[in-house]
Amino acid sequence: SNPNEWDYITFVAGGEDKETTEKCDINLLKLANEVKEKYTKGTVHIGKIGSGDSWNREIDRIKFFNQKYQVLCEEMEGIAIYQIANCYQIPVIDIRVISNNEILGEKYDASTGEELQHFIIKLVREYIKNIER
Repeated sequence: SNPNEWDYITFVAGGEDKETTEKCDINLLKLANEVKEKYTKGTVHIGKIGSGDSWNREIDRIKFFNQKYQVLCEEMEGIAIYQIANCYQIPVIDIRVISNNEILGEKYDASTGEELQHFIIKLVREYIKNIER
C-alpha cells in the first residue's frame, strides 16, 4: 500500500471526511507534566496521539502518521472519548502505555502496563488534591 494515498473517513453519520483534532484539558496536561517530573519507573512522553478505527501494525503507515502528524503513538478509542468529553465539557486526557513497538520489533512487556498504573495513581492523587484546594 502507499501511505500517501490514505485519507480520513469520519465515523459520524453524514459527517465530512476530514482530520479531527480534539484537545485534552490544559489543567490535566499541566498536572501530568508535574507528575512526570517526579516519576522514575518509566519514560513518560507527552504529545499527540493518533486515534482511528483500525488496528495498525504496518510500519510504513506508523512512520507516515509520525512524520506527517507528529503522533507519538496510535490507538483506537481516544477520539471517541475526547469528542464526548469535550462535547459535555468534562476534563479529559488520554494516557497510553506502549508495551511493544512495531518499528523496533520489541516484544510485549506486561510490566509496562503495571508501571503505567502507578503513574496514573499518582496523577489521580494529585488531581484530587487540586480539587480539594
